[in-house]
Amino acid sequence: MGGGLVGGLLAALFDDPVTAIATVVPGLGILAILCWAWWRSLPEPAMASVVLARTAETQPPPAE
Repeated sequence: MGGGLVGGLLAALFDDPVTAIATVVPGLGILAILCWAWWRSLPEPAMASVVLARTAETQPPPAE
């Protein structure tokens, strides 16, 4: 929601609404893709493997 607010504020700075939409919306899409790629490159949190192992141990076996 914050990204939409900032995008709207940036679009308000343009004189022509068509130019604003044609510039800001694709820019926000590119920003979202870049943020996702950066997030995927981060290392796994230290306790994630411990939590996932505990979750797997506590789940009942699948019913046949």
